[in-house]
Amino acid sequence: PLEHARTLARMAQDRLTEAKSLRYLGLVCWNQGNYAMAKTHYTPFLRISREIGYQSGEGWALNSLGLVFTETGEFDRAYAYFEQALHIFRQVDEPRGEGTVLGNLGWVSNLQGDYDTARVCQEQALDISRQLGDRDGECRAFENLGLLMHHLGDDETALEYSQQGLFIARETGSLRQQGYTLTNVGHALAELGRLAEAADAYQEAVTIRRELGQHNFAMESLAGLSRVSLAQGDQAQAQAYVEEILSHLADGTLDGTEEPVRVYLTCYRVLRANQDPRAEVILNAGYRLLQQQAARIRDEG
Repeated sequence: PLEHARTLARMAQDRLTEAKSLRYLGLVCWNQGNYAMAKTHYTPFLRISREIGYQSGEGWALNSLGLVFTETGEFDRAYAYFEQALHIFRQVDEPRGEGTVLGNLGWVSNLQGDYDTARVCQEQALDISRQLGDRDGECRAFENLGLLMHHLGDDETALEYSQQGLFIARETGSLRQQGYTLTNVGHALAELGRLAEAADAYQEAVTIRRELGQHNFAMESLAGLSRVSLAQGDQAQAQAYVEEILSHLADGTLDGTEEPVRVYLTCYRVLRANQDPRAEVILNAGYRLLQQQAARIRDEG
């Protein structure tokens, strides 16, 4: 229907409708994890929005392309697009867009290790979402803050934020966000030594991801289960989870996951604990991925 709507809009020379159709076509591809195809829709969405003076559309197009560049590891480009989008949303007084972009600026800052900027942006995004009554935006902010605080080693706060995000995700029925927040709950609980609870959270996340067909994302939660099993001294179970991950990696990817390097590191540690000769191969694969990500960050700081 969206392709048909775009075709009709082009025939009628209705450029605004064409732009909106491109936006939603990109969103469909994005939700399917097809970032390259999403970009092919978002790029003309941006061009047309600029040509017709559709500023709100321009802001959303810049934000969407920023997300694509984030997923492909082009953090500098992503940051620049988010900053442009933020300027436009503030100019046209669109707070929902402002809150969304602030959250994304916080996310890309987190990925680059700029935790101070990440925290400021996420807290601003949370404030705006609360003022608007935007429960989805509030959930995303809590989810991002939870992972950020985990990275900072404050797992009590990480757990609090992640549980608040999980409460909202369940309230709104967003399975996608439940998958994210449950995984972060698992991270925090595991670091706090509450291993059985962490395993429950990770397992629920795996179930949801598989139900949604998000097999790449399920690998992060499986890695969490493996770490818990290793911490509990159950090396055989930890290995079983790793075998599932390696089976996926044989012909799949970790595209779209939040911390792919951590998945490789988990596999390495479990394989090494079991004296599995594949340990060094996995370690090297994770190292290459880390170097690829680092090479895309041009800011020395």
